[in-house]
Amino acid sequence: MSARILVIASLFISLAARSATFNVVNTNDTGAGSLRQAILDNNATVGGTNLIQFNIPDAGVQTITPLSNLPAITTAVLIDGYTQPGASANTLTNGNNALLRIRLDGSVFAFSVGLVIRAPSVIRGLVVVNFQTYGILLNLGNGSVVEGCFVGIDADGSSVQTNGSGIQIVGATTACRIGGNTPEARNVISGSKYDGLWISQGQGHRVQGNYIGTDATGMFARGNGGSGILVTLSHFNIIGGTNVLERNVISGNGNAPPGAPLSHRDGIAMLQCNSNYVFGNYIGVNAAGTAAIGNANGVMIQTGIGNFIGSAAPGSGNLLSGNASSGMLVSGPNASGNVLQGNRIGTSADGMNAIGNYYGVVLAAAADTLIGGAGAGEGNQISGNIGGVQIPCCNSTDTRLQGNLIGTDATGSGPLGNSSHGLSIFSARNTVGGANPGEGNVIAFNGGLGVAVGPASGISIRGNSIHSNGGLGIDIFGNQGVTFNDPGDGDHDGNDLQNFPVLTAAFRTLTNVVVAGTLNSHSNKLYRLDFYGNTVCDPRGFGEGKTWLGATNVMTDGSGNVAFVNYFSGAVNASFVTATATDTNGSTSEFSLCVQVNTNGIADLVLTRSISPAFRFGRDAAHLFAHGEQRRSRDRRGSVFGFLV
Repeated sequence: MSARILVIASLFISLAARSATFNVVNTNDTGAGSLRQAILDNNATVGGTNLIQFNIPDAGVQTITPLSNLPAITTAVLIDGYTQPGASANTLTNGNNALLRIRLDGSVFAFSVGLVIRAPSVIRGLVVVNFQTYGILLNLGNGSVVEGCFVGIDADGSSVQTNGSGIQIVGATTACRIGGNTPEARNVISGSKYDGLWISQGQGHRVQGNYIGTDATGMFARGNGGSGILVTLSHFNIIGGTNVLERNVISGNGNAPPGAPLSHRDGIAMLQCNSNYVFGNYIGVNAAGTAAIGNANGVMIQTGIGNFIGSAAPGSGNLLSGNASSGMLVSGPNASGNVLQGNRIGTSADGMNAIGNYYGVVLAAAADTLIGGAGAGEGNQISGNIGGVQIPCCNSTDTRLQGNLIGTDATGSGPLGNSSHGLSIFSARNTVGGANPGEGNVIAFNGGLGVAVGPASGISIRGNSIHSNGGLGIDIFGNQGVTFNDPGDGDHDGNDLQNFPVLTAAFRTLTNVVVAGTLNSHSNKLYRLDFYGNTVCDPRGFGEGKTWLGATNVMTDGSGNVAFVNYFSGAVNASFVTATATDTNGSTSEFSLCVQVNTNGIADLVLTRSISPAFRFGRDAAHLFAHGEQRRSRDRRGSVFGFLV
């Protein structure tokens, strides 16, 4: 069933249950035919849902200017501004061609509030402007709807007429809808002194299809001074959706002058909120997704648990671009289990051009955050920003960054770099990539380092495609240059300054690449070595790691040494090989010195059985490879290793 049929069906149900209709036929503050009297009559009528309709005889926009606050609505009612002659609802998927003819203006008295809803009601097709406190307040009106209104924007869809805050939902109110999934439901909520929409407590609300902080076209800033949407102590809300008509455009907010009493100036700010869902929105850009109309931060979560910003479902990813600070900020204390998936952060809607934030993503004292994922559609594109992902010290632990494109265009192969580092990680126990299918990130074309590791340990960087960055692919204690190995690996700093492997030789066979080398680190310890193929060597000679070839475990001896020979199938296009080492605490080294893959006429490699450590970790193997000779070697336990040339 189409959305329009559902709306019509709902209207028939509403009409069937309606007990009374009240007509507003003048713009007077009081008396017969006034809006105030219609609300009083509605409140005195019990049962069903009443209708307040308009038929003011004069042409053009009709302004009703209360001289004091209107009565709170305590009986369910539909207040329908579209019933005024000459009014019509929006029909555009993008933009707004609504003609609104009923205007409520609160400019003539102090501390004014527009409409106060305390019973399940629908407010439709009104212009609500110049109320010093709130344009519309929903307090205990469970299931109420505000749709097709201009709040803080005049009837021309452009001129700002400031409310204190546009719409507020307070208390135990549940299941309200602001906007909807049809063109006619779109609200424009802009120009407020404080927040456009404030959801305080309650749960289960839907905010869909609105323009918040722009004009009616969605192309020009008409920002709210605070946040576009502020959510406090409220859970299980849905902001946006997977249908394009459910998309909110939340842009241009946070423009109040310095010193204004505002704690947040974000597109969406969520404070102490759990299990909210932000899907399919444009945040910081125009309605076409082609140019910046920035907020301070795009989305900010503070002390929230289990919130989803995007998902793998088609249409659920948000566009978080053009914001002055970060596209996405998650901060503590006690922020944990939040998920960012399927978003484009710092790009245009098609992911092919930059509309950068200052930082793409910032985690500050936020634990157990998932950025991306191994599944189809879970990865984010974080490109075109000044900095890609920033995880400063401290307590942002157990973050997993997986399956993301960081510095590339939407194809994953073209450049759209962050102008500084792709990732900067200064907090312990975090994971970048992984060895399982889909976990690796593409971290490429960034102007600075691929991954900058600060003075923290347990940062695992494995299985990614890291290439074509302006600086090192991985730089421990970022921007310090190559951190050379020390005997016994006794130094300590970021990732314990883990020594990298030393590659001594690499050779191509018909089907494999064979790599030999050594690792010196702590004695009698287990390490995971990851190997990468590259078409070119980094200009500094160390790294990067474009194609993950595979991994192996090695154990050092009592002197901290181990040698290795490994072969990798399907890697015949690798011209250079590099490697990293990761200890059992998850601390990964910088990339090794790259070694060129040597052909030397080798036709194939035959491994007749597992090679004992006494042979495969010896220098003789590398010598055999280097000369391409047909030999057979046998260690003291009789293991055989040979190859054909």
